[in-house]
Amino acid sequence: MAPRSLPLVLLGLSLGGCRQVDPAPTALEDLMHFFFLDFDSEETERLQEGVDNLLAWQAREGSSEGSTGSLGVLSAEAKEAVGLDGDLSDEWLKGVFELVPRAGCTAREHGDIYAFDDQPALFPGQYDGYDRTYHTDVDCYRGQECAEAEWSAHIEGNVGLAKGTYDYIVQMRDLESSAGETVTMTRAWLPEPAVVGQDEGQEAEGDPEQEGTFFDQSYSIEVFAPLAGAGDGGESLHLYALWNSAGHPLFSPDSEFWERQYLKGVEDWNDRLDELCDEDRALWQ
Repeated sequence: MAPRSLPLVLLGLSLGGCRQVDPAPTALEDLMHFFFLDFDSEETERLQEGVDNLLAWQAREGSSEGSTGSLGVLSAEAKEAVGLDGDLSDEWLKGVFELVPRAGCTAREHGDIYAFDDQPALFPGQYDGYDRTYHTDVDCYRGQECAEAEWSAHIEGNVGLAKGTYDYIVQMRDLESSAGETVTMTRAWLPEPAVVGQDEGQEAEGDPEQEGTFFDQSYSIEVFAPLAGAGDGGESLHLYALWNSAGHPLFSPDSEFWERQYLKGVEDWNDRLDELCDEDRALWQ
């Protein structure tokens, strides 16, 4: 955005005073879209308000067993916020979420799990290959001297019914809640469509399970927020919202198969987090 001229800025200040910050949303789905779009906002008070609203929703309407569901597609503005074309097709884009209290780890300890280099050791069977390129000083984040971290993860593994390779960009952010506790957030997305085929760069010609398979969009937002009275042992509320666009000729974009698969993936991932916060803590500490 081009900067406005100084006289226009001064005129706006003289007529309108300080700009009012829009309040954070209160509806659950609106909060998921808000956290993704405003992840890197400098308006930390608005993000804090969003976290307060998320905790209030859980206290008012949530369950100790967790809440799951489907989501509407991301806005063009949200796609553009991570450098993608806002007009990317929504035909196959499906969203799911899980919101669940988690014991055993503080919110910030979940950040330590995600910042751990050897993810295949923490999530066995999740990847055929995994490598990272860091874009910030991750040791600074691990030592809690910095509040942010970012990396690209190069992944080889399952793409629906096929095998493929793809990259994720992952951003971590810590912020202080209105109660003075650390909230950890992570945002991730697929910057380019996956390459589908047994070998990177090769087409999946002749293999009916792979031919026609694609994975061209993925966006996720996670929030780990301390629950009131959790103490040092940690009980945090975990929001995980995921939007994927993937397809195969055997299924239509309207098939419930996609949302079921995505939600199962989210739930399985979160179950593994529970194990890492309990009997498998030694793997990452």
